[in-house]
Amino acid sequence: ALAWVPGGSPACPALCTCYVSPPTVSCQANNFSSVPTGLPPGARRLFLQNNVIRALRAGTFGPSTVTLWLYSNNISSIQPGTFRHLPALEELDLGDNPHLRVLAPDTFHGLRRLQALHLYRCQLASLPSAIFRGLHSLQYLYLQENGLLYLQDDLFADLANLSHLFLHGNRLRALSEGVFRGLPSLDRLLLHANRLATVHRRAFHGLARLTILYLFNNSLVALPGDPLAALPSLQFLRLNANPWACDCRARPLWAWFRRTRVSSSPVPCASPPHRRGTDLRHLRPRDFDGCPEEDEEEDEGKDEDDSDGGGGGGGAVAVVGTPGRALGRPGTLPAAPPSAFYRDGLPPHDLRGSQPRPPPPSRDSRGPPGDSPVAAAPRPAPTLLPLLGLLLPHL
Repeated sequence: ALAWVPGGSPACPALCTCYVSPPTVSCQANNFSSVPTGLPPGARRLFLQNNVIRALRAGTFGPSTVTLWLYSNNISSIQPGTFRHLPALEELDLGDNPHLRVLAPDTFHGLRRLQALHLYRCQLASLPSAIFRGLHSLQYLYLQENGLLYLQDDLFADLANLSHLFLHGNRLRALSEGVFRGLPSLDRLLLHANRLATVHRRAFHGLARLTILYLFNNSLVALPGDPLAALPSLQFLRLNANPWACDCRARPLWAWFRRTRVSSSPVPCASPPHRRGTDLRHLRPRDFDGCPEEDEEEDEGKDEDDSDGGGGGGGAVAVVGTPGRALGRPGTLPAAPPSAFYRDGLPPHDLRGSQPRPPPPSRDSRGPPGDSPVAAAPRPAPTLLPLLGLLLPHL
């Protein structure tokens, strides 16, 4: 190995290999239980993968580090400040550390040049709301194959340059309205192999550059409110391996396929029984005879969204199968939005959850289709009609 001696002092730790150009220290697969001491402060690339490192401590890595590979270790704790003084860091790989289950909110703060962050296969059940704050240069974020149960609104709000977001292989059940807010550059979004049953109609709002969306192998029965309409650049879509209901609930998705050109997987129906196995995309207009008019469905959805109580959590989607008593409320209350179940630095109003929704207006209360929304003149009260009948002959 070519030894590298910056500053005139020995710089290569025992059992490691060091290279001059670019300044690199390679210590992988040496059964290290901790980061070896004596890492050269001028090293730009540090390869420490495939060891049994258990903890990371502040002051271990030098400020010149650009690439830091720590994947496939036994890391279970990261001391606050471990990455704070690494202003040049562009790639950080902490993937495949199955004992890394909790991250402090400021773990990655200060990494302004970070472009790729690998956190796959770490058994993370949740993420702090501020975990990605300030990572304005991040382009690739790998969160797949963890145990993530939910994603808070605005979790990715600072990631304006993010192009790849991998979230597959988790336990997500719902996508709320603001979950992907702040991602105008996103190109690929992988959400397959989760437990998604609910997608808010505005969950993909603002993802104008998204070209690849994977939603296969989830628990989706329908996509009400036409959430895919917010994706004008979409080219590749996978929706297979979901229990799609090919009844009236399928019409928004079917209509979206009719007016767009996108390379899609098959979308096999799971119900009703007589349509099982039929591709949803190949349904016919007469299959929706007897369904409510689309504008009526949209009006009802809008009314429900507007009745969520206002505030920042308007339109949040309830988690299927999660009763209101999860927050100590009577079970008769509606389920709270995902963020309400996990009190991770949320403002107090978020802990209240959504308020009970009034029933949507009936068809009669809206009048016949085509009626103007302007209120009609009030009619005389029924109790006045007999009095008018008695007075008219004397007028």
